[in-house]
Amino acid sequence: MAGLGEKLRQAREKRGLTVEQIQKQTLMHSTVITALEDGKCDDILTPTYVKSFLKKYASFLGLDAKEILNEYSVLSSNNQAAPKITIDTSKPAAQKQSEKKDPGSGNFLRYFLTAIIAVIVILIIAVIIIAGAKALYSLSKKMHQPQKIVVKTKKSVTKPDKARSKKKLAEKASLKQGKALIPQSMPLNVTIKVKAPVWVEMTKDGEKIFQRVLPRGLEESITGREKIDLYVANGDVIEIFLNGKSLGSPGHGIIKDVEITRYGMKIK
Repeated sequence: MAGLGEKLRQAREKRGLTVEQIQKQTLMHSTVITALEDGKCDDILTPTYVKSFLKKYASFLGLDAKEILNEYSVLSSNNQAAPKITIDTSKPAAQKQSEKKDPGSGNFLRYFLTAIIAVIVILIIAVIIIAGAKALYSLSKKMHQPQKIVVKTKKSVTKPDKARSKKKLAEKASLKQGKALIPQSMPLNVTIKVKAPVWVEMTKDGEKIFQRVLPRGLEESITGREKIDLYVANGDVIEIFLNGKSLGSPGHGIIKDVEITRYGMKIK
């Protein structure tokens, strides 16, 4: 991948363009551009997104996008090739020698195992027959018993029941109006659980905290006052928690504007 990335870097430098200029003109993030030129794009993106960014970047630089994608496919297939494993299924010489010396032991073992299997099958059949007989007996007993007639009467609704129903209606109405999940007096404690390596940019109350690739298994936490904003290269591989409550994954692929407030998570 390093050779392919060097080809992209040389094409950019030949045109006299910087990474920042490419970012403004193509709307590709600078981290993605740098990863493509360093040959490390597979560390932060899935192959589908790598191909999409390669095609867009190569076309912008005036390169043959089809040739670049073919080269990436060849490199990816070579990296995923696994060595063949040969398993020797032949019997060891010592085992062959023992079988020749005592041929009757093998027959005795087969007869013994066959007898055990036969006993187990007979026991299973006996259990099934007994269970079936018990079921038939209980069914016939129920059929001969007189049926009881149950008369249901309507219960009068007492005042406490009416009060509880009004309370439930009020709670549903408050949820429809967008009731806050976290009280105003408490801060926002946002935790990100990472399932696979992914690039993340985090902003707290308008102040950028970090932008980097988070490794698999990391739990990154941040405390804010009003809101936490995220930019994620692959939303499928992270799970977001707000004050210990799971908000789930923000979505599939690149998610640019994830806003987390005391009302929950919103994709702008």
